[in-house]
Amino acid sequence: MLDIIVIIIARIAEIHLDGQRIKQCPYDINAGRQACRQLQAQAKPPTAIICTNDVLAIGALLECQARGIQVPAQVSITGFDDLPLSANLTPSLTTMHIPFKSMGEKAAQYLIDVLAGGQPTANTEVDVTLVVRQSSTLPP
Repeated sequence: MLDIIVIIIARIAEIHLDGQRIKQCPYDINAGRQACRQLQAQAKPPTAIICTNDVLAIGALLECQARGIQVPAQVSITGFDDLPLSANLTPSLTTMHIPFKSMGEKAAQYLIDVLAGGQPTANTEVDVTLVVRQSSTLPP
């Protein structure tokens, strides 16, 4: 999933990313820390780390703090979920807010419609919102 999001962003912004700039890892804070360590060890460390979920972003943030890397002065970090913890970190995490309640309601309605013999639409879009917090800024 990380590949897809990073590559889409890179294509939109017309940025070339080689494979060394993209890290795939499991949904785990320590995996986020490890991926951040690998990125920061590169000859040219990133000025932004875009994660596919808040858990990996929290790991990246913790790793930067442990290494004395200032967020966002030296590197911006973003997540995707808007977990309640994300707003309470220092610095608070920039993330995409996902309407989980609405998603659950739509999924339940889909199942009810299918079980009742209906044919609901297979795809439903939900609006996500960028929540800009303290972990991101313009590049240095």
